Amino acid sequence: MTRHFVESLALPYNFPLLMGIRDTPVLELRPGEFAAIHDYCDMVKGLLQTCRPFQAETRKLSNDEMLMQRFLHELHIHYKTERKVLFYADRLHVTPGYLSTLVRGISGRTASEWINNFVLLEAKIMLKSTKMTIQQVSQ
Repeated sequence: MTRHFVESLALPYNFPLLMGIRDTPVLELRPGEFAAIHDYCDMVKGLLQTCRPFQAETRKLSNDEMLMQRFLHELHIHYKTERKVLFYADRLHVTPGYLSTLVRGISGRTASEWINNFVLLEAKIMLKSTKMTIQQVSQ
């Protein structure tokens, strides 16, 4: 999958899935899996050509949801060097407490938990996909 395609999937609140797709865009399939996936895609294609069941009305994001998306965007750009909620709150022109409360209300996790999850996921990916030691990754 191209980077553009992965970004177009619009997976803002499921970051682990987004990172998994971005960092492992090719999957090995066991025998029979390709045929099953191909049949499924044909079925979906046929369904979409006839009745378009997934054509949803466009919904305008609330201000809170837009702020959450902006937070995730900033986090994606800066998480390797910036790990404090204050940094992201300043970038978004809100208080750290407000940001964390808003993020928790939308996603069920605080801003700090999102930051820590980004960092931990990156470390796991580095440990699995490079020959770096734990010490090198931690630095």
